[in-house]
Amino acid sequence: MTPPATHTPTELMTLFVAARSAALALRLWIIERYGLTAIQLDVAMATTLPQLDAIARFDRYYGYNITPAPVTLREPIRTYTHALRCGRQPRSHAEIPQALLRAHRRIVRLVEGPSRRRHHD
Repeated sequence: MTPPATHTPTELMTLFVAARSAALALRLWIIERYGLTAIQLDVAMATTLPQLDAIARFDRYYGYNITPAPVTLREPIRTYTHALRCGRQPRSHAEIPQALLRAHRRIVRLVEGPSRRRHHD
């Protein structure tokens, strides 16, 4: 059995930046695809771990089906969440472990800085 891959904080930060960019572009894709307005999808929630996890595990974002979305918008998010989990497979429909939430918040703080309040739980 191969041990789970671990990533340095710098690698996780780089993966998060790519995932954040993809998540924001995917949010715009949903707005266009489903005929919504921008205020209907809270941008502050775009990169919360539960949202990113739903994309990676269930092909859902803000509750909308994203399977028709371009792979280029989904794959960076899958890559980041997989790296954050150190390569371990998530339990189906299980809650996100607190350690994973803390790791995500730490990466967000490293990338965006601690200066403003965020919703990255």
